[in-house]
Amino acid sequence: MVERTHMKASDVFELAHTLLGKTSKFEEAFPGVADVKVYVEEDGDGVWRYGRNVGKRSYNRGSFGEYINCSNPRCYNGGFRVAEQIRFMMGAKEEKQEMTFHCQGYEGSPKGRYKRGPCFNYFRVKIEITYKA
Repeated sequence: MVERTHMKASDVFELAHTLLGKTSKFEEAFPGVADVKVYVEEDGDGVWRYGRNVGKRSYNRGSFGEYINCSNPRCYNGGFRVAEQIRFMMGAKEEKQEMTFHCQGYEGSPKGRYKRGPCFNYFRVKIEITYKA
């Protein structure tokens, strides 16, 4: 059986920004950051697949984009905007922060035409930034 996938937040973002211009690399977007680590624990639909928890994941510098995607296979435009949080932390010169986000997406048709209700997945996120000297 083929699993139908919905576009996630990073897909929608890339599609919109491809039309407007190029996206920047990590070094260009965050010039004062030497390293960043993002730890994500997601709870909700689609987190357990094939007997393993895909909701626990970690990222380091350059291994993520503007968004971290939602695991719910019925969710369209799902995830949260991690790069925005990093920008807020950089503005305040914070090195560590823990936060919780609700998924911004909604459950609906594969192309997002019909909304059946919000996605109830949520993310517990820990971000650690190391700044350049």
